[in-house]
Amino acid sequence: MKMISVFNNKGGVGKTTLAYHLAHILAEMGKKLLVLDLDSQCNMSLYGMKEEELESVWKGEDTVIDNGFDSAKQQMKECDFSNLFETTRSMHFILKSVEEGISDFPELPPPFEVTPNLHLIPGRLTLFMYENKIAQRWNGMFLGESLSIRTVTRWQSRMLNRKVMTLSLLTHPPVSEC
Repeated sequence: MKMISVFNNKGGVGKTTLAYHLAHILAEMGKKLLVLDLDSQCNMSLYGMKEEELESVWKGEDTVIDNGFDSAKQQMKECDFSNLFETTRSMHFILKSVEEGISDFPELPPPFEVTPNLHLIPGRLTLFMYENKIAQRWNGMFLGESLSIRTVTRWQSRMLNRKVMTLSLLTHPPVSEC
C-alpha cells in the first residue's frame, strides 16, 4: 500500500483542505483510499462525516478513552465491549491499546465509508493524549525500549496493512520544531 502524508510545521496552511480534495479526486479516479485523521482538531473528520455521526463514534468509545481498555472491559457487558469493534471508531480508540502498553485487539473496527472508494478513520479531540505518550516515549525508542518502539510505530503496521485499500492519506497536526 502506498501512503501520502500531508504535514507542515505551521497551522492554517491548508493541509486538511489539500488532503480532503486530493482524497476525493483520487477516489473519483477509482483508487481505494483510507484517510487517517491524526489531527486532534478533527477537521478532516468533520468534512467527511455529519457532526452527529462523529459524536456517536466518540460517545460509543468514551468509556475506553476515559478509563482504558481493562477498566472498560470490567465495567461493560461482554457483548457491549465486543460490539465496540463492530462499528467505526476513532484513531485514539485504535491507538489506545498501544498508549496503554497492552496487546492489540485481534480485529480492527471498520472505517467510516465516505464514498464507495473513500474511507475514513476519524480523529478525536483527545488524540493529544496519545501524542503526549509518543513524546514521552520518543527517547525510549532510540534506546531500543520495546514499549516505546511499539507506541511510536504500531499504527502503521495495524492501519496501513488493510488489504482493501490501495492508498492511505494521513492528515497531521502542525509539527513542532525541536
